[in-house]
Amino acid sequence: MADWVGINSTHYDSSCGDDGAGLTVEAALNGTSRWSHVTDENHWFIIDLGESYHITKVRGRSWTSADPIDVDIFISDDKGDFGVAVATGVSTWASCSDRAWVEVDTTDKSGRYVKVEIVDTENASRQLVFGQIAPFSIFDVYGTPLNLTVEPDTLALTITLETPTVFDAVIITPDALALTLTLESTVTFRLDHTITPSTLAIVVALKESIQGPTIQTITPSTLAVVSALLTSVPASGFPTMTPAMHAIIVDRYDGGAWLWLVKISIPGYEDLNYARNTADVIYCGVTYSKHNFDVGLTALNSDGSIPRVMLRVSKDMAFTLETRLNATEGGYGGTIKIIRTHEDFLTTFITELEQVVEILTSESDEKDITITCGPPSPLLRKIPLRRYSSKLCPFALPGLFRGPECQYTGVYNTCTGSLTDCVTRGNQVHWGGEIGLDPNVTII
Repeated sequence: MADWVGINSTHYDSSCGDDGAGLTVEAALNGTSRWSHVTDENHWFIIDLGESYHITKVRGRSWTSADPIDVDIFISDDKGDFGVAVATGVSTWASCSDRAWVEVDTTDKSGRYVKVEIVDTENASRQLVFGQIAPFSIFDVYGTPLNLTVEPDTLALTITLETPTVFDAVIITPDALALTLTLESTVTFRLDHTITPSTLAIVVALKESIQGPTIQTITPSTLAVVSALLTSVPASGFPTMTPAMHAIIVDRYDGGAWLWLVKISIPGYEDLNYARNTADVIYCGVTYSKHNFDVGLTALNSDGSIPRVMLRVSKDMAFTLETRLNATEGGYGGTIKIIRTHEDFLTTFITELEQVVEILTSESDEKDITITCGPPSPLLRKIPLRRYSSKLCPFALPGLFRGPECQYTGVYNTCTGSLTDCVTRGNQVHWGGEIGLDPNVTII
């Protein structure tokens, strides 16, 4: 449970120094004397908690003529690299005439070591006397050990109540009790992760170790790793997973609904966003309408042909998709984004679970439309991609004018494409014509 640690001299690691005569950091931490360091410099001391704690606040107090008035707090598991301070400019630990503690909230952080750095004091020469002549302890930390051993007896309350029991940042559920009893051993939970029935279900269902390329071996007793994998999402999305790892983590997960979403883009029409679900789904701010469809497995062949994915979509009453496919020769030039997402992560892009494919062919029967998709083939690309002219800018065309290549932001809504026009509007640096070509030639 989270509590004040009760810092004393046994937690002392190191400091910038003292004036001797018993006026040390250790004595001030014990509350048997004050800490004196009459030197003009940044004063500091480091506390060793013995193990990692999740720390949310600290407290301090002093009552001398050279109290600390500008204090920074650092937390780390590596005392050689404390990183960014979790609290800065603390000025409330001075003149504590009532001997009362003054608490300061910190940025939540886990670590074994706590560094207290005093940037300035009440003394004009930055000399420091931290504590009081009638001594009291000067510093304490509020936190929770990151390792909490949960035994079957501890979990009995969960079964009795039939509801989750909260141990700070860990939720112990009846599923956790069942797992503990099945293993017939204690289970250690990391307090910086929430252990829920969903995360436990993976271990219970597999009943075996999981090993992936980016994580350590996961066994039923190392639940912290499973929890970390499911709840920690780097800025770039999940780590790249092999198909086997993907199948274990995604397909066997039964703690909620995994959803298929598709975005069908056909030239000349608005996108169709469908969710294979009984209700509409909002994914990253975009609404995907409930619909019935199936996404097939990617077909891989050894003959060098393009890998293909089959998408079977049920027709709606208005024949919306079929009408568009018929009008565009089967969706020629269209693309489909296939998205795999989970109901708990609908606000997060996970790039490894999204794929964009081109529409290759399509056909329909009385009930369904079957679309064959695959990656773009370089043999179907136009080479060169556009016309090259010394007289006209290709970015003057509708849809490209004022676009990212043109970058014109003035008052005109049309453009002739000539260099003269671009110079007049002060946008010649973005003119897209090939001025070095023969002016009498257009290269196609």
